[in-house]
Amino acid sequence: MSLSKPAPLTLLFAYGLCLIILTVICDRCYRKKDKMKIAWLTDIHLDFPSPRTLVKFMRALKLSPADVIVISGDIASGPSVEHFLTKIGQKTARTLYFVLGNHDFYGSSFKTVRERVRLLTLSQPGLVWLSEKGVISLTGTTALIGHEGWADGRLGDYERSEVVLNDYLHIMEFQPSGFTGGTALRPKSERLLIMQRLADEAAAHFEKYLEEALQSHRAVLAITHVPPFEQASRYRGELC
Repeated sequence: MSLSKPAPLTLLFAYGLCLIILTVICDRCYRKKDKMKIAWLTDIHLDFPSPRTLVKFMRALKLSPADVIVISGDIASGPSVEHFLTKIGQKTARTLYFVLGNHDFYGSSFKTVRERVRLLTLSQPGLVWLSEKGVISLTGTTALIGHEGWADGRLGDYERSEVVLNDYLHIMEFQPSGFTGGTALRPKSERLLIMQRLADEAAAHFEKYLEEALQSHRAVLAITHVPPFEQASRYRGELC
């Protein structure tokens, strides 16, 4: 991120869920209209905390100084992600920008979750699915873009890797039976094709909109769930 002054970070640990407040400052001045506070959340898995913890977390988020909220995936699971997106939007009364994570498809399928989330965002303008959007201007010089991203097996030795991701067991497209939770897996080559299709879709999105964003903004916040870096491709210290 290219800013003339560093973007201050505030970490709020609200009942086990980490909330990061990021201040995006226009590089031209510090006038109020050129400054925005973003509440950034990731991997919050809201289908796991107790009801009491959820109430306290929602309250902390509502009382945060953020102007908008950004979530970079793993909000909940396939059957519940719409519920929690709606709840955050209603409780905070702020625009919520988000991408989905792999866990947001667990217990369902890519096709079903995407269709349901697409319909949800059409009915609730305050919920903005970044994968379906282009360049969003946050300030006069800072833009926001985003997409889920996905591991594509192109780094490391996919064919020899013995790692079996939970994704293969809990997302319908990876299961030969068409159901989730089974122990049978699609052939490794078929799983790789699914992963690469998802990864290529994300790469094409960023290639298109990053270039567009940089034509009119000095800084771009790129939101993704799967970082496209070697460090994110390691399991127990080894490439997998």
